[in-house]
Amino acid sequence: MKFLSYLAGLSIAAVSVAALGLPPLNVPLNLVPEYLKLLAMCNNGPPNTYVAVLYAGTNDYATFAFGQCYPYRIDGVLAEMAVFCKAVTCYDNP
Repeated sequence: MKFLSYLAGLSIAAVSVAALGLPPLNVPLNLVPEYLKLLAMCNNGPPNTYVAVLYAGTNDYATFAFGQCYPYRIDGVLAEMAVFCKAVTCYDNP
């Protein structure tokens, strides 16, 4: 019976997410608007853009292109959220 309850809960969650038209996100609900903004910035940027970043405590948004490793910290301010729209590997992060 526990399994059926669990399965029913998962089904409801899947239908709810599908109704919103969003992929399953591992993002707190209050950050979904920021996530969507960063995703749009990344997707609508120049063709080589792979990530959009919001830096903590600021309204500073930045995008980075292939050939650039995005810095986790700028002037002592940490990246709060980064949304990738293309796969990339960075070997020399500043």
